[in-house]
Amino acid sequence: MRLRLITFFLVVIAVIVLLYAFGGVRKNLTNQASSNLNGSPSARFTPISTSFPTATRGWVLGTVRCSVRPACVQLRSTRDGGTAWTLKTLPRALLTPVDQKYHNSIAALNSSGLNVRFANARDGWIYGTVANFDYFGGITTSRWLVLLWSTHDGGATWTKVNPPGLASQGPIYDLEVSNYEAYLLGEGPKFTAVLVESPVHNDHWNVVTTPPLQPPVGGSETSGNIAVSGHAGWLVEGNDRGITESLRLNREGQWTAWSPPCTSVGDSYVVPVVSDARHLVAVCEIGGVFSQPSPTAPPGATPGSWWLYVSNNAGSNFHAVRKLHGAGGYFSALASPIPDVFFFQYDLGSGLELVMSRDAGKHAHVVFHGPVTYLHFVNTTDAIGIAESPSDTYEMIVTHDGGRSWTVQRFTS
Repeated sequence: MRLRLITFFLVVIAVIVLLYAFGGVRKNLTNQASSNLNGSPSARFTPISTSFPTATRGWVLGTVRCSVRPACVQLRSTRDGGTAWTLKTLPRALLTPVDQKYHNSIAALNSSGLNVRFANARDGWIYGTVANFDYFGGITTSRWLVLLWSTHDGGATWTKVNPPGLASQGPIYDLEVSNYEAYLLGEGPKFTAVLVESPVHNDHWNVVTTPPLQPPVGGSETSGNIAVSGHAGWLVEGNDRGITESLRLNREGQWTAWSPPCTSVGDSYVVPVVSDARHLVAVCEIGGVFSQPSPTAPPGATPGSWWLYVSNNAGSNFHAVRKLHGAGGYFSALASPIPDVFFFQYDLGSGLELVMSRDAGKHAHVVFHGPVTYLHFVNTTDAIGIAESPSDTYEMIVTHDGGRSWTVQRFTS
């Protein structure tokens, strides 16, 4: 009997040692399909990301307060332009990492971005990079978790996707869609950026052959963005020091090296805003982040000033249009539903505001007060955006008159 007890305790000790040696026991903080069991459709909904492929059909990813943690992630959809919203079921395997508790919040709100993107009424993706936590021996460790889930039935079912070429813990920078292709830009296993693509209607992802996309040296964390219009596309990678690599999608369907709009006057990190396949707009800071004099700057331009640049030939070259005047020293172009109609964000003296120009930047007026982090025009009159409210939460804003007036979207079932 004594020998059996000794053997039993030795086995228990061996199991404990093995558990700690190979990663420990994962503490399960999300043992329910939390977002769909505990978040009522009538609860206050805070949007994170939104996607409207048409003026009436849309999806919004966001959070609500719930009973088991500070917030729970939900996906809601509308078929009538936002008059009524339906709570959509998401898989437990998707919700578990994004709903995981982190201090006084959840992983989805402490990440490099969780997004939803739909190409049409059936094909969509939820993607991003969230912090993932392991608990063993009273010690918490974290790592980045790459998420990509797809639907091809309008959000009724979702499937986890693992594209080739991406690092298991590297960030996803951006996902954009053309009429037929989905493009995803993320970090590869050797810290270089990797572009992968798939037909919109299925999940056949492949690594795209591109010139090397080297990461920036020094500065802030790497960013990457894709812009598409029809069969045309543009890609930039870099950080606060400027653009490190940039590509353009040509008529033959190849991504080739491309000179972005602000390279010649200071190389600030600027994502071109696309009106259509030929017309692009950007705001460039003369001299870039270090405000160095630039010999190719427009006549009279001073280091640190902001200038509007446009292209009428799909980005083959850009030309300066005019200097932009503001009080806070920060500008960015957000949208251009048609050539010569621009939406900027900049500080006119009372904080960041959304500003509209209908004459290629000659005149502009404020159309929304507050920081706007995302803006997308579905057509020339209907648009959606994500804005920061005075209470430091996010709201979805909408317009149905071409951007002249904006209202905060209310989410009712």
